[in-house]
Amino acid sequence: RRYGEGMAAHRLGGAEGLRATHLLRGKAAGAMLGRTARKLMQELVSLRRSLPLGRREGVLLRYDEERADLISLLVIGSAGTPYAGGCFEFHVHCPPTYPFAPPTVRLVTTGYGAVRFNPNLYEDGLVCSSLLNQGSGWGPTVTWRGGESNLLEVCQSLLWVHMTADVYFAEPDQEDLKGTAAGESANEAYCDVVRYATARYAMLDQLRRPPPGFEEAVRAHFRLRRVEILAQLEDWVETARRGEGLPRPPRNTRHYDECEDLDEEEYDEDEEEE
Repeated sequence: RRYGEGMAAHRLGGAEGLRATHLLRGKAAGAMLGRTARKLMQELVSLRRSLPLGRREGVLLRYDEERADLISLLVIGSAGTPYAGGCFEFHVHCPPTYPFAPPTVRLVTTGYGAVRFNPNLYEDGLVCSSLLNQGSGWGPTVTWRGGESNLLEVCQSLLWVHMTADVYFAEPDQEDLKGTAAGESANEAYCDVVRYATARYAMLDQLRRPPPGFEEAVRAHFRLRRVEILAQLEDWVETARRGEGLPRPPRNTRHYDECEDLDEEEYDEDEEEE
């Protein structure tokens, strides 16, 4: 409860100059249509109350103050997944035909093009999703319903469909292996890689260089959940060590340690003030 209350103020807001660093700014070259702008503003008002934000997960949103069709999302991974506690940035553009056509979504947190966080979240930022009509992503087959689907569904899909503990099984030809020894071993090996990448790129990098518009939100997130996240990192280190015989273990645990050390004194001071 304390986390949700502490993060509520960071849930949604406008950000000046967001367009300058937005991956999809090229799609916003023309003027926004009036009906698209009105629809987006209606949704943004509603999202201020309805965006997922729980005790251990959530989605935060920023929109460009001059171009509401350019949006940044910060998805905070759910507990029990290899994304837990990490801050994953996504860029969204709503086309002139929105909501009759789906938005375009790109993952920004990719380890600078080095990490495929799951089979449907590519190193180049592509998000394969049936909801978005992007690629041939697997998952519950939910298609975009023109005029009815909305940004809330996109946020829910990213958090609860794409970023689960079943990383390896997010491929149609691997789904049948779920529950088998071979499948579970392969899934754990993939999760091991994702946990390491989450610590390195969705925690450590985000603390050092928070995404534009989310600076205060990132600091608040790690301050409020610091004890829990440090305990989680210790567990991930032990899991990585136990999994040394798996096909694709992390190469080392150095970045777990760096996450624990970063701004330690500063966060201690914050906790004393509360």
